[in-house]
Amino acid sequence: LKDMERSVLLRIAKGHDYPRVELARRRAEDGARYFGPYDSAGQLRRVLGVLERYFRLRTCHDAEFARRDRVCMEYEIGRCSGPCVLDDAREAYANQVNEVVWFLRGRTRPLIRSMEKRMARAAEQLQFERAARLRDDTAVIRNALQRQSVVQERAIDLDAVTIR
Repeated sequence: LKDMERSVLLRIAKGHDYPRVELARRRAEDGARYFGPYDSAGQLRRVLGVLERYFRLRTCHDAEFARRDRVCMEYEIGRCSGPCVLDDAREAYANQVNEVVWFLRGRTRPLIRSMEKRMARAAEQLQFERAARLRDDTAVIRNALQRQSVVQERAIDLDAVTIR
């Protein structure tokens, strides 16, 4: 049987004006939203990187976030929306978090369509490296968050085992 100790969850804290998406090993009774479990931490980290690039949520810890007085390097390279110092970002950041939640709940089609449009635009503008990154990001999202189902013709009780 699968050892659930090694599975990974995604956690979005509640009660914080600017929550971040983070990996968690255990579900705690802290009011946060948890998604998962996922069996591959490496694949989930790649998905988290794509989410951070696309949705531009903060990655810094709360202590660092509280004492920051200027924008970080993540903001400078376009991977963060800068909520630590930009006061008008609260509503936009909340919308970004809601989009991440909807995405993690399985509403991936709009995001993938948007990424494919941006990939086509980048290819038209001869930005092939950017288009390739978007292609890879789309593949990571499709592979990591695909739904699994088991279809059987007869209704019988059985145990299932997978081997990688």
